[in-house]
Amino acid sequence: MRISGKYVMALMGLGSALAMMLIPSPRLLSEPPQSPSPDTVTRETVDRWMRELSNWGRWGDDDQMGTLNLITPEKRKQAARLVRTGVSVSLSRDTEKEEAIDNPSPFRHTMINTGANPVLGQFSVDTLEVSYHGYAHTHMDALCHMFYEGRL
Repeated sequence: MRISGKYVMALMGLGSALAMMLIPSPRLLSEPPQSPSPDTVTRETVDRWMRELSNWGRWGDDDQMGTLNLITPEKRKQAARLVRTGVSVSLSRDTEKEEAIDNPSPFRHTMINTGANPVLGQFSVDTLEVSYHGYAHTHMDALCHMFYEGRL
């Protein structure tokens, strides 16, 4: 199994972060501990945010778009009018098709019906398979992928 460069870089970064966490600075060893910051997030804080800021049910029980409902055609036009200059930047990536230590489920394209067997008909059929969660593939993610009190 090959190891991709992304995986090696991620491990190096993780190793550096762990080293910084495990080796205390001399200042930390000489100063007395301080009380928690007033900005410390507690379970109670999260519970309050979930009550006050939650959009669950805001657009009805069957809604699948969530806050994308706020991006109306008028909002798109309004945003477009703000652009004065700039360049387009692609956020695309190469499709990872090889299994690797950081990609146990590579992108797969399988031809199901190729026309090689006329009994199956005249159409071609294929399947695309991608496992978005992990290190090799990327996607836009959100807190809606997190469970809170048994709800997604």
